[in-house]
Amino acid sequence: MCFKRKWTKFTPTQNYLDAVKDITTISKLKAFLKKITYTSEKIDVWQTPEETFNRGKGDCDDYARLSLDILVRIQKRKDVRFVIYTGYKEKDGVEKYSGHAVCVFPNYSSLGVFSNSQYFYNKDNLIEVGHIFYPKGIKYMEVRNDEGNVTSRKFKLFGRM
Repeated sequence: MCFKRKWTKFTPTQNYLDAVKDITTISKLKAFLKKITYTSEKIDVWQTPEETFNRGKGDCDDYARLSLDILVRIQKRKDVRFVIYTGYKEKDGVEKYSGHAVCVFPNYSSLGVFSNSQYFYNKDNLIEVGHIFYPKGIKYMEVRNDEGNVTSRKFKLFGRM
């Protein structure tokens, strides 16, 4: 999997900054994300946070990137991460392989997670976060910082439950 070219740097417009400037808490961010419509894509394109905001829709990587941008830019949080998982889960009695992107950040003494418009908390580590989505096992995990730089990757099946 190569996601290298999918992360596009952007300079926000004043319109975007004005729209997100009051999203100063986790609960405000949760409410804001509920206004974005989830849309799957046949060809995976990573929108910038502003494109997701302007279109009012996106898939998991678009939600994760928008969440990350607001947490870093507006809430001034540190160590916010964009995390991509691929793994196995059971759906309709059949084990399925898929991928998912989330935004993960330190929240008090544990981790908070934005997955589309859902919020999870009290997770101890990135493997535990991955098991929310892939309880049958994680095949790949890629962690990026708020600049889009890859900080770690883990391959092969691990953490099978």
